[in-house]
Amino acid sequence: MKVTVPAKEVELCDVCRREVAFLDTCLYCGNRYCLTCAAVIAGCIHSVRVCRRCENNETVLAIVSKHATPIKVAIATRDHEIKANARIDQ
Repeated sequence: MKVTVPAKEVELCDVCRREVAFLDTCLYCGNRYCLTCAAVIAGCIHSVRVCRRCENNETVLAIVSKHATPIKVAIATRDHEIKANARIDQ
């Protein structure tokens, strides 16, 4: 039996052009990108929601660098507090 199925509309990654289930939006350029195209900025503590096209942008790198130290301190303080209150038998 032949059945005609209407064409479906799909969203593609703006970077690699693949059809994917999950897309995020680059905070810098606004493009939609998939997890495969997610950038990882060297020295970054927490992932920055930017695409590969924007990962080496001077403005983006300067902002990440500016906020890296306070984030490091906050994470170290949090982890120390968790360890100090741990319920692990040692």
